[in-house]
Amino acid sequence: MATALIVIIILWIVSGILTNILLKKEKLPPLYRVLLFLEGLIGLLFYLMFKGAGD
Repeated sequence: MATALIVIIILWIVSGILTNILLKKEKLPPLYRVLLFLEGLIGLLFYLMFKGAGD
């Protein structure tokens, strides 16, 4: 049980870092970048789903 929790936390943090790396080209305000980092995997999924929707 504890191992699964550790894996989920690590996946969450890595997803947040990956989202911020992908969003460098989007020029978002720092507040949005922090929120997407905290959202982690959910933020990454939303970014990938709606990428290019504003064009």
